Amino acid sequence: SMLESHGHTVITTRIDDTYYSLSYRTNKANRYNCDYFISLHMNSFSNRNARGCEVWVYDKSSRLYNTSQSVCDSLSKALNTPNRGVKVSKSFTVLKKSKMPAMLVEIDFISNSIVEDVCSSYDYCYVVAKNICNALLNM
Repeated sequence: SMLESHGHTVITTRIDDTYYSLSYRTNKANRYNCDYFISLHMNSFSNRNARGCEVWVYDKSSRLYNTSQSVCDSLSKALNTPNRGVKVSKSFTVLKKSKMPAMLVEIDFISNSIVEDVCSSYDYCYVVAKNICNALLNM
């Protein structure tokens, strides 16, 4: 809704906890000829102390590379979590199969009890959305 309030059209692939395959998600974005594909995730690790935001892109030449750095920097500061940086992967389906520039945002580690306790609160979700929105608007 934040992006839409600035005149942007937003197509979502999920609005609830229903699982859709990664191919379904990228196919939908490709079918709608989206400008960008932003995939939001919560990371997980066996070490329950793990924390941090990271953003993945297909390669460093992506039009979203600098924006990914902004997203990572702003989320790290706003959520007071370590900045794990922007990383490159050619193996993530959503990065590989989307026809448009894409980023995969790992907001923080849901396996961390501190993050798990707050990540579904309105305030937490608002901070995440606001920081990602601002980075996208400032491209």
